Amino acid sequence: MKDQTATIITLKHQFQETKDLIIHTFEYFNQEISLVYLQSICDSQKIKNDIIQHLMMCEKESKYILHLLSLPSINVIQNSEDLQSFLVDGCVLIFISKSVYSYNIQKKINTEALDATVEMSVQGPQKAFSQDLDENITFIRKRYPSNKIRVEYQEIGTLSKTKIALLYDVDYVDFKVLKKLKEQLSQIGYGCYSSCRSIRSCFNWEEKGTGAMY
Repeated sequence: MKDQTATIITLKHQFQETKDLIIHTFEYFNQEISLVYLQSICDSQKIKNDIIQHLMMCEKESKYILHLLSLPSINVIQNSEDLQSFLVDGCVLIFISKSVYSYNIQKKINTEALDATVEMSVQGPQKAFSQDLDENITFIRKRYPSNKIRVEYQEIGTLSKTKIALLYDVDYVDFKVLKKLKEQLSQIGYGCYSSCRSIRSCFNWEEKGTGAMY
């Protein structure tokens, strides 16, 4: 497999610099050890417990490698072309000693999603989103396992300071519409916003071709 740094840079480009692609690099055993994962679909607590804490406790690289190999669903990746598939499947990639290991650590979400009562589903299951932003992104990532999805986080409302996320497929998005959406979001100022409807009420979608937000 090619150089670790080059491989990670390639992954960043493949995932369109999405904000939920997390890269941690540590200096241990006289080398750089890197962890790469999608924060929206991986269990961060298990990464800390199963991978990072043991890294800090092991005094030898060989002992740490044995620990990794003892983990369930651990794989040694031989082909760099498979890396993005492991990431969208909810794996954390561990770069160490010119090898790459994948560890499936997919975040568990509420599989008993509520039936949609407000949103209109054009096609697909009649399931609603929850009030948890991270859980909703996880839900979308699992239903749409593509490295072309870009996630961007923003905060709106001077009172509510509501955290929102923009998700879009770079292959299909209309960048003119996306730019218009970002401009209108940046103009939202004083107020308290707690739902998509309250945010949508601030927009002016009268121009032809601008579209709508759901």
